[in-house]
Amino acid sequence: MNQTTYKPVLSIQVYHTYFKDGMMRGLQFVPVSSSSIQFQQAGIVIKQTKNGFQLFARTDIELASLLAELQNNHGITVFSFDITIQDPIFYNYTDLPLVGSVSFAFSSEDPRNKTEGAQTILHPSLHEGEATNQLGELHIAFDDLLALATNDAPASFAIAFDARPTQWCYYFLNASSHPLDGLEIANDAGIKFSDPVATDIENGDQALLMKSNVLIPLSDYGKYKFSFLNNGTIIIGYLPSPDASKINIAESDGVKWATSSIYIYL
Repeated sequence: MNQTTYKPVLSIQVYHTYFKDGMMRGLQFVPVSSSSIQFQQAGIVIKQTKNGFQLFARTDIELASLLAELQNNHGITVFSFDITIQDPIFYNYTDLPLVGSVSFAFSSEDPRNKTEGAQTILHPSLHEGEATNQLGELHIAFDDLLALATNDAPASFAIAFDARPTQWCYYFLNASSHPLDGLEIANDAGIKFSDPVATDIENGDQALLMKSNVLIPLSDYGKYKFSFLNNGTIIIGYLPSPDASKINIAESDGVKWATSSIYIYL
C-alpha cells in the first residue's frame, strides 16, 4: 500500500514580548469555512504548533501545480484563516488602543510587511469590533507563497505583538506601624519612581503611593528587580510585578494611559 508523504509549504510563527521566551501560545488558526473542503480535496494538511501552524501539501505535486489547481477548480487565490484566542487577558497585556475593542487583519500583500532574514513579518491592520475570542484574520496570497517558498524551506511568516506598557503604582500599607522615612524604590534599570504620597485606597485604609515616572511593559515573569528601601536599608528585596489581569486607565489633559496597581503590606 502506498503511503502519502507531505512537505511543508507555509509556516506561521507568533511572537509576543510579554512572554519570557517571546512565543505567543493559545492562538488557533482555522481555515475559513469555504476553504476547509478545498483543503481536504487538494490534500492540504494544517498542523498547529506551539506558537503558530504549518501547512503541508503532498510531495507528489509541485506547489505551483497545486495552487493552479485550487485557482482553476475552486476559484481561490488566497489561503484565508480565522484567528481565535483562548486567553481572556490577551487584550490587557498586549499593546492595543485603550478605547474600544479591536480585531486584526494580516495579509501577505500588505506593503508595510517587513523582511527579517528569510521571514516575512506581517503588519497588523486594526479594525474596531466587538470583544470576542475572534482575534482576526490571516490571508496568504498564492503569488506571495510562490515567490517565497523554495525547495529547501517553506515560506515563513511571523506575527509579532508587543507587551502593553503601564504606569506601575505601588501602594505600601504599613500594617506593622514600622517607622518609614526616606523611602525609595531602587533598581538597576534606570526607572524612577515618585516620592511617596499618602492616599486612601478603596477599602478606606491609608497607603503610601509611589508611581513609576515612565510606562513599564508588562511581562509574565520578573523582568525587573525593584527593591524597596527605607533610609537606605532594604525592606523588600524583590517587589512583585503587576497582575496583567487587572489594569486601570488614567487620564490627564485628554491623554489616557494604562496603570497597574500593586498592594504591598509591610
